[in-house]
Amino acid sequence: MAILLSTLTFMMIGLSEAKSGNDLCTFNPLCTCRRSHHEVICHGVPFSEFPTFSTEEIYQVTIVRSGLEALHHNFLEGSSIASLHLMQNQLTHISAKAFGGLENILTTLDLSYNQLDDTLLAALTPLGTLQWLNLKGNQLEDVHTNRWSQMKFKDSINSLFLSSNHITRIQEGAFAVLSNLDLLDVEGNLIHDIDSHSFPTTLRSLSLSNNILKKVPLHAIYTLKNLRYLYVSGNLFRKLPSPFHLQTPRLEKLEISNNMLTQITEFVFNGSFTIKELNLDFNFIRDIAARSFKSTALERLVLSNNRIISLHSDAFVGVEKTLKTLDLSFNLIEEFPSAVNNLNALFYLSLKGNMLQRLEKDDLIGFRRTLEILDLSGNMLDTVPHLTLMRMKTLARLSLQDNRIRIIQQDDFKGWGESLTTLSLANNGITHLPEVSFTHLKKLKELKLSFNSILFFSPNIFKPLERTLEVLDLSSSLFSHNQSIDVLWKNLKNLEWLQLDQG
Repeated sequence: MAILLSTLTFMMIGLSEAKSGNDLCTFNPLCTCRRSHHEVICHGVPFSEFPTFSTEEIYQVTIVRSGLEALHHNFLEGSSIASLHLMQNQLTHISAKAFGGLENILTTLDLSYNQLDDTLLAALTPLGTLQWLNLKGNQLEDVHTNRWSQMKFKDSINSLFLSSNHITRIQEGAFAVLSNLDLLDVEGNLIHDIDSHSFPTTLRSLSLSNNILKKVPLHAIYTLKNLRYLYVSGNLFRKLPSPFHLQTPRLEKLEISNNMLTQITEFVFNGSFTIKELNLDFNFIRDIAARSFKSTALERLVLSNNRIISLHSDAFVGVEKTLKTLDLSFNLIEEFPSAVNNLNALFYLSLKGNMLQRLEKDDLIGFRRTLEILDLSGNMLDTVPHLTLMRMKTLARLSLQDNRIRIIQQDDFKGWGESLTTLSLANNGITHLPEVSFTHLKKLKELKLSFNSILFFSPNIFKPLERTLEVLDLSSSLFSHNQSIDVLWKNLKNLEWLQLDQG
């Protein structure tokens, strides 16, 4: 009965909102006609053919998961629809004259996740004002030059999505005729070869990820002077071209994740262009050579989920003053890399999931005035590395969870913990929390102590945090003892979230 009432209440609220903010469509009350937005929306409403309705003052139509199978001649003739979205239907056929009447009106077309093959392109040919076209998740195979040169939108299209189709090769000049193209996405195909001069020089974003390319196609992308985003993850690269040379002056983002790279060689990026963000995660990299990133002006570098054992002491020469984010998580690092200490602008550092047993006093000294986020979780530390952290001036968030820390000492946070706002000590096997454990954490807002084995705690353990602490996680930590546990949080004046289950 309670469930029924809840369901009815939900339905009534939904109908009330529909009537106040949206109008139910007269041609089908399961659809929404938002007159104020000049829009029709049908989600999961069954149609085998495009529904008949008045298109007066309707500029956008969205029909998703409705089972549409075909679009016939001039099915929207006389309308002013500029944006048409027919995703996740069962379209197998679109008449060559389907978009009759929209040739100089339609600017946005989304036909993603249907069952359309290359015959679709004939229907697209007359569309002279199309700017955004999504054909992702269909059965297209042919991207030859003559296909796109016949398109009336070849000078207007700026975004083209062809991912998750059946394309195996991009031939010379295939997309070069698209003179205004800004974004091209052909990821998730079966592309094994790309010819030279395949892409227009206007491209700013190019995704070739998740194909079967065996090497970075420099010959095809070298001349793209406007390129800013390049995605080539999920291919079969065993090494990077050296030098990795492009005519673009800078890349905002370069993704080479999920390949088969085993090393980053010296000066592989020869300074012909700069890179703001470089992702090399999920490869098989073991070593980082000297000066690997020199002249790149890198700000963000992701090297997580590799097999890195060591980094050359000069690995980061040239980016000491620019690198702000470094992710070395889930590697095989046993000792803190000296190369990291050369970085003096670092804001975020992750060494999560390595094999660190200790940190030396000067290990973080290079960026002691800039680091705000430090992740040391999932290592083999048996104490809070307070001597290492003593010089940190700006550290706000620290994770030491999933280590082997058993006891919190009274001076573990003295002299450096005043700036911390977030601290995680979860899953360490901590058994004792002395009264003065958190005395020096004057600004702490979030504390995680879950999955420990706390047998003893002082009733006043959290007193120093009574005016700052907002989040406290003690789940699976407090085991059988004779102490009353509610004294732990009763004086925490700003506590907003408490997680607790007593063992």
